[in-house]
Order: sequence, then structure tokens, then C-alpha cells
Amino acid sequence: MKRSLFVLLFFVAASLFAQQPPEIRFHSVPDFLKLPPDLHLGEVAGVAVISGNMMLMPGLPKVPRASSIDVDDSGAILGV
Repeated sequence: MKRSLFVLLFFVAASLFAQQPPEIRFHSVPDFLKLPPDLHLGEVAGVAVISGNMMLMPGLPKVPRASSIDVDDSGAILGV
């Protein structure tokens, strides 16, 4: 009995102190697939090329820079 009374009082108190969430302002776009006149999309930076087991991107090195980074026993980062 005490437990159900406690639960009831908890929900009553929670509803008294509840706050309304803030209103989020927004505007709808009638034709969302059409770009605005001041926005222009550029060309793609690169295209992936599958070469055997390796996927390459033109303009990037064949060996990634992250492969030369290491951490020594004292926690210092090497190869950066």
C-alpha cells in the first residue's frame, strides 16, 4: 500500500514540475529537390578504382600515411 501511494505521489509531483520543451523554429521548402539559386555543387574529388584486392583513389598515395604512425613503450606517438 505504501509503495503504490509513493508511486502515485511521484507521478503527481513529476507532472507538476514538468517543463514544456522549447519550440524549434523551422521553415519548409516547397521543392526540396531543387537547389537554391545561390548554391552550386562542384565536381566529385575522386573516383574509387578497384585494382585487384586494393581500392585506390586517384590523387591519394598508394600507401596510407597512417601505416607509418606508431606508439612507443613510453606512449609517445611516432611517425606524425
